[in-house]
Amino acid sequence: MGTPLRYLLFICGVYLASSLQTAAQKIALPLRANKIVYSDTVIVGNNYDPSHLFNNATDWYQRNFETADNTLSVNNSTDHTISGSGIIHRKRGNDKAEQNDIYFTINITTLPGAYAYYVYDIYSRADTDKIYYSDIYNEERFPTHKPRWTESTRHDKLTYLDARIQEMLSNLNITMKK
Repeated sequence: MGTPLRYLLFICGVYLASSLQTAAQKIALPLRANKIVYSDTVIVGNNYDPSHLFNNATDWYQRNFETADNTLSVNNSTDHTISGSGIIHRKRGNDKAEQNDIYFTINITTLPGAYAYYVYDIYSRADTDKIYYSDIYNEERFPTHKPRWTESTRHDKLTYLDARIQEMLSNLNITMKK
């Protein structure tokens, strides 16, 4: 095999390997109408009535998110529904300077033995700009010739978002089962 052919095969191999690595790094996030939305109905057991779960959801929200700026916009004990905005603050000591606080809205409805959550309108702030994670994700899914974010920045932001939302939902699930 001649040297130019070896070189060409080497270049093709490197390109293929980097493409496979990039594809393996892509993250799958839940979408509804091209917006990132985390939602599910969680069964906690027959011995939980909606009022008890409603109180747990309200306590969880108040402990984790209620501030002067974030309050429940819906707190309906008759329909067993709460809704409010929240902020997941950037972890202290996070050496990735580009990770910002995560802002979102959450709805929780309690049912006999279950609850449903819906987390949406997820964004962060950079200076005075609102940056929707859905825009970052759409650029990840459908690359453009002039991307706003680098591939590694998109990957880092989306991985961070997913980890922090999953952490929040895990905490919600623990509280709901009390």
